[in-house]
Amino acid sequence: MGGEPIRRPVYALGEGLKVLKRGNRLLFEVNGERTFVPLGVIDYLVVFPGVELTSSAVRFLCAEGRCVFFVNSFGRVVSVAFSEILGSSTAGLRQLQYRYFLKESFCLRLTKRLLALKVDTLARTLGLSEREREELLSALKGVKGFEQLLAFDGRLGRLTFSSLAHLIKPPFEFKKREYYPPPDPVNAVLSFSYTFFYSQLYALILSRGLDPYCGFFHKRRGVHATLSSDLIEPIRPKVTAFVFSLFNGGFFKKEDFKKKGGGVVMEKGKLRELVKALVTLDREQFL
Repeated sequence: MGGEPIRRPVYALGEGLKVLKRGNRLLFEVNGERTFVPLGVIDYLVVFPGVELTSSAVRFLCAEGRCVFFVNSFGRVVSVAFSEILGSSTAGLRQLQYRYFLKESFCLRLTKRLLALKVDTLARTLGLSEREREELLSALKGVKGFEQLLAFDGRLGRLTFSSLAHLIKPPFEFKKREYYPPPDPVNAVLSFSYTFFYSQLYALILSRGLDPYCGFFHKRRGVHATLSSDLIEPIRPKVTAFVFSLFNGGFFKKEDFKKKGGGVVMEKGKLRELVKALVTLDREQFL
């Protein structure tokens, strides 16, 4: 069947990679190898450190309504080349977003919908029975107010981690979820992976003309794209299961991690491998 090509995010990743404009396409060139990417398949461009991107390529993308996101080695967005065409055409959408942000009843309904999707993802990921899934959805239906929603979300998190913890084999172990700083390799990779997808959702939200800093469930703390945090919830169980499967499948070795600042961090080489694994996930299957 013919029709318009499916647009998708395009990632520029790898030391020495050059991205240039060539006609109505982008040219990706590294070590003498050249790949052309037509504009029609580009939703937005994500540029990792070590990539040389020409100003003509940036102007070309922005003039065609595509954004360019510059990320750090952790995949977190640090700056954006935002298309004026996109910003102007979606002003009304942001006005609606701000209007509904002020309506508590809408925020509650939307949050319940997001958590219902999270229950469905959790049920598929963990292989819960239909009875277990319905019990969770029934409990969610009876929740009133954001404090109870936070408590319910915490319950889903505990269920996820307790169900997957047995997948971790020596020399690694997982006792509980800990954040700042992550005390062990599993928590370090979980934190990195959540941050990576949070940042990719930031790019997706902004590329659709919405304000990523105006969420409906999570409350802003510091520099926090709360809408990204809202939208990661339905996929969080799959992100978690993917991380546990990497440890179970031998992707990581003990020497891939080191102690730093009271916590554990990944070595840069393994960090790059993990980024590539996350980038190349089948988006339709994963999300």
